Amino acid sequence: MLSFSRTKTHHLHVPDMLPRGDEQWLETGYFNPVEKLDIITEKRSYEIETVTTNAEKTNPLLIISKGIPRTKKQRKELFLINKFSGLLAVKMMPLFRSIIYNQPCTGGSAGFWCLDTINTRKNILIELIKHYHQGRSDNVLVGTSLGAYIIAAALPDLKKIDLLPKKIILISPPAFPEEIEEVPYGKEFTAILKKFSKFDQSPIFERIEWFLKNKDSKIIITFSEYDHPTIPFMVQNQFFEKFFDHKQASMIVFRGVGHSFKEPHNFLEKNEKTIITAVNFFSEFIAK
Repeated sequence: MLSFSRTKTHHLHVPDMLPRGDEQWLETGYFNPVEKLDIITEKRSYEIETVTTNAEKTNPLLIISKGIPRTKKQRKELFLINKFSGLLAVKMMPLFRSIIYNQPCTGGSAGFWCLDTINTRKNILIELIKHYHQGRSDNVLVGTSLGAYIIAAALPDLKKIDLLPKKIILISPPAFPEEIEEVPYGKEFTAILKKFSKFDQSPIFERIEWFLKNKDSKIIITFSEYDHPTIPFMVQNQFFEKFFDHKQASMIVFRGVGHSFKEPHNFLEKNEKTIITAVNFFSEFIAK
């Protein structure tokens, strides 16, 4: 069993090799058993696979919204707890109670592939936050890839129900046209995306700018050196142009890694050193 240890000041000693897969992460003792959360949205019922750290339920939440692999096989075999989300969740113990979940139709989460849209997934995130929150104003949202876009899309709705976080972290966020948010993945989705070139008109920028109008709001936006072509250079440039000089925003590029911290020449493996570096940086931001 791969184990972590802590000093009396809660400093985390990370093992030489990070756990791989749900079973190894659950064996660390930091996580509760995996649950299936029943969520109803758009008149459809979903069983969403979730796992929580065994911190106090009254603690602020750290919710990690992940992306969606491209192939059906990858979606089916997707771990609930990956190296990044697992380490970040453990690192933030005992201050935060972390929630990790799989998007519909990935891993053990049920969904409707031919019907589910970005807006569907946004509504699921909102319902999940409503289920777990304890009335705290210091919750933190972390999103990777599509999960980052979903978090940005959810911000105005979270404001309406007094659940807007003060801190968010967006890792490799895409920039989609607004019309695509109601279109399921498939040929139409791909066709719209291929024609979209005015990336600065994506609503993600307006939503982030709106979020940062609150002087207490803070954001980290990161990309990886080899995110392109998954996240085109032109999209990355738009984020840097809009937020690099913003006092409440931090823009970071992780060198030597691909999308989702994968090795640039071996997209089956993740770069553990970069993951540890990223988690240490994020944890300082979250804990401040």
